[in-house]
Parts: sequence; structure tokens; C-alpha cells
Amino acid sequence: MLMQHSTERSILRRIDGATVACLAGLFLAVLVLEAVGYRGEDFWWPDSPRHAMGGALVHDFVTESSLTDPLHFAERYYLRYPAFSVGLYPPGFYVLEGGMFALFGISEASALAVVGLLYFAGGAAVFYLARLWLGRVESFAVALLSLCLPEVAFWGREVMLDVPMCALLLVGIAMFIRRLDDPDRNAVYWSVLPLVGAVYIKYNAAFVGPLLAAVLVSRRGWRELQRPAVWAWGAVAVILLAPAAALMAALGRFNVTQAVEVGPGQGAALPLDSFRNWTYYLEQLPAQAGWETVALAAAGLALILWRPRLRDAAPRAGILLAWFGFGYLVFSLIALKEQRHTMTLLVPVLFAAALFLRAVLPARALPAVLLAWAFVRFGVAVAQPLPTVAGYCRAADDLARLAKPESVVMFFGTGRGNGNVAFRLRSRHDEQGLTLYRGDKMLFSMSSNISTIRSLPVSHEDIGAKITSLGIEYVVVESAPFLDKLDNTGRLLDVLRSRQFELVTEYDIQGSNAYHDNHVAIYRNRAPLPKHRSPIDYDIPLADFSIGEHH
Repeated sequence: MLMQHSTERSILRRIDGATVACLAGLFLAVLVLEAVGYRGEDFWWPDSPRHAMGGALVHDFVTESSLTDPLHFAERYYLRYPAFSVGLYPPGFYVLEGGMFALFGISEASALAVVGLLYFAGGAAVFYLARLWLGRVESFAVALLSLCLPEVAFWGREVMLDVPMCALLLVGIAMFIRRLDDPDRNAVYWSVLPLVGAVYIKYNAAFVGPLLAAVLVSRRGWRELQRPAVWAWGAVAVILLAPAAALMAALGRFNVTQAVEVGPGQGAALPLDSFRNWTYYLEQLPAQAGWETVALAAAGLALILWRPRLRDAAPRAGILLAWFGFGYLVFSLIALKEQRHTMTLLVPVLFAAALFLRAVLPARALPAVLLAWAFVRFGVAVAQPLPTVAGYCRAADDLARLAKPESVVMFFGTGRGNGNVAFRLRSRHDEQGLTLYRGDKMLFSMSSNISTIRSLPVSHEDIGAKITSLGIEYVVVESAPFLDKLDNTGRLLDVLRSRQFELVTEYDIQGSNAYHDNHVAIYRNRAPLPKHRSPIDYDIPLADFSIGEHH
């Protein structure tokens, strides 16, 4: 036992040339994946430009305000760029983005760079954890595999919160498992810091808290709770998490709602007492991790159950099983189900597969087999085409070219289009002082969980008068099949095709899937605009309040 502790502590403290080479290889792999996955200036996933706008909000708050009233600044910012998710999600990722934007400018590439750095951090954490059970080369292979699992490689190249949250979660869990039996009994508690950081990126990272507390008590006994260090670190965690909890209580109603009910088009909606509810995420595993990974992991689990003494050859590996099992239970209880939500559970599956190979292969063959597997997966991830979309940034550029400085422009269309246009106006044309108005707000109301979209009682005359009263000269309309089915969409299009407006330009939205029916048209309002326009007001149903220029 003393030798095991001594070896572990020497690994912790020693960063030799071979380890640096392994970490450099992981960094290079992430760099290649991000480079080949860069898809241009339009964000494909609808939430991605909103997450990028969150970083822009933080950047502008720090550089343009007195730092005294963030809520008021956010309201003013939303009235100009109505496309960010701050409040619905904790601010950790946006703070990191804001720092990157300060260094390298506000752009799509800078936003992706933040994801890429955390993507690498997650791989490094897997390497660090793998060294508990595997040699350096094998650990590098497992870490590279963790970066190239289909689900991870896909979302690691989108400006989304899942990979960054998973990365900090992996850092914290790796620190916890590695230091659980450390002679310095307080060393394990430093894992609190990255785990809190993960919660500040996405709230559902909190599921590991009860799990790790139970593991700690199981490993060290109830007497551990009598130690002052436990209470000190518990107080640190409570203090650090208090602002996130307050933000969740104030603005996170939508997230709480999604835990118990799902709106149309938001993901799988399965009754809690149905068999499918409890098998849903198992069914997704092959697509998330690959069939070979799942098959090897299942074989590894069967081997451990059949030959329990194998557990002694992989100390603390049982925590991986608890990690998967408890996480699976938690996410199965949540109503909203999407594949990416269980990304944190893929690492235990990968380790089960790797430890199975360690158990059945000769020691000399294991490094070659794991490296071959990792390089094949890396090649597949590099070659895998990613979905694309293009045309929204062009619309934003046209608006900036046509509209007068300090004027209001309008966008009506999909959430993907609204987010892309808003971020483009901020990142490339902010100096013109344009205000983007969301046209859907004058036509529709929405329930707090986006389950119901209701047409507001407006006439053709109301729509034309509203656009003019807001001082809007140019309107961008994205035509999409689901939008065209709504009554008020037809009324808006009738108004835009009337003599009050003229068509300036139109073009198709280009993309790799599901965009063949989408196109963008820009119209100019011929009506005389008022000298003093009406104030902009928005209802924010997801947070259950309203904002406006007159408030």
C-alpha cells in the first residue's frame, strides 16, 4: 500500500518529457479536429450563436459599463441584440468567452477556441485518470479515444456548453478518484473547485455532488464527516454555489420546467413509468460511443461480474460503475431527453472497454491495440462531414450595408437565423449602432416551456403600422416550412408584398440538411418613418417577465 501511494504521488508530481509529449499530442489532435470542423461564419446549431452572444454580453459589460448594474445592462443589451441565453444558463462559459473576446476580438473562431481549450482539458483529465490503471502510452490512447467518440467529437466543434461542462467535470472527478486514497486526506477536496466550475457552465453537472459524497463516506467511513476540513470545504462549496443557485431560482424557471415536461420539438418526451424511458439512453450509446466501445464495455462488465477478483487489479474502478449508474438514473428521471445530455457518462463506458482489453490481452499487445483503435477513431472523426448552414451572415451584412446608422432593423424567421444575424451584427457591424428587432414578438406569444405558440390578435394594418412606428425601414424574413403554417406569418407576408414594401433582394439558405425550403428575403418599408419611434418591448416567457425601453 505504501508503494502504491508513493508511486501515485510521484506520478502526480512528475511531469516528464514523455508526459508532455502525450499532452502535446492531445492538444494537436484537438487543434486538427477544430480546424477541419470549422464551418465558416454561420453557426449550424440554433443555440450556438446565442452562447456566443453571451460572451459578447460579458465582454461589453466589462468594457462599456460601470460594472454596477448587470441586470439593467443585460436588459438594454437584449433590446438591441435579442439573442442570448444568459440567465437560462449559468455565466461561467460566457465569462471565459468574454476573456477570449477581449484578447482576440469577438468572432466565431474566438468562441470556438474557448470550446477547444476545454475540449483539450477534458482529454488531459482522462489521461490523468487513466494513469491510475494504465501505462502512459495506453493512457494517451484512451484519452485520444475520449476526444474522438462520435458524440464528443461532434459537440466539441459547436459553441455549446456540453463539452466545456464535461471537461471541468472530468477534471474534478479525476482529481477526486486519484486523490481519494492520498496520505494527505485533504488533497481530495481540491476537486471541489473544478466541479463548482462545471456547475457554473451548466447546472446539470451538479448530479455528481451526491455521488462523490457517497463514495467518500463509503471509502473513508462516517468519521470523515467529523473532520474540520470536510466542513470547511463544504462551506466553500456552498458559498461558491450560492450565486448560481440564486440565478437558477430567479431566471432558471425554464430549466426546472424541462425537468418535468417537454414541449413539442424539444427532444424525446417519454412517460416516466414507461419501459422506453429507462432504456432510452442505453439505445443511444452505440451512436454516442461507437458499437465497438459499447460491446467491449459490456464484455468488461460481464467479466468483472464473473470474476470479481479482477476488481482488485483496478483499484477504485468501481467508482466508474457508480458514476455511470447514478448518472443514468438522474438523467432518466429528467423529462427532456437528448443524446448529448449523457455525454458525461461515456467516459466510464470507455474505461470499461479499455480495462476489458487490459484483462484479456497480453501486456505487450495492449499499447498497440489501443493506439490502433484510437487512431482509427481519430481518422473517422476528422473525415466525418459536419452539418453546415450559410446565408444568415450574408443577410446581416446586407442589413448593415442598407440600413442607416443607429436605426432599427427587423428579422423574422427561425431561432437559428435570429441568433446568427444578431451575432454577425455585433461581431462585424457594431459600430453602426443598429438595433435588431425580433419580428416574432409582434406576432406570437409563447408559453413558458415553449410548448404552445399562439398567434396574437393582429390585423394586416396592425402589422404594417407596428413596423413603421418602430422606425423599421428594412425587414429580413426567413421563409421556412414550419413558420409558413402559422396564421400570422401569412399576414406578415401579405403586408410585405403590399405596396407599403418593396423587395430588395432574396436568396436561398444553403446547408447540408433540411434547408432546401428555406430562403431569405429583404424588404424596404416605403412608408414615412416617424421622427421619434415607438419603444421596443419584449415579453420573456422563459423567465416570466417583460422588458422594454420605457421601463
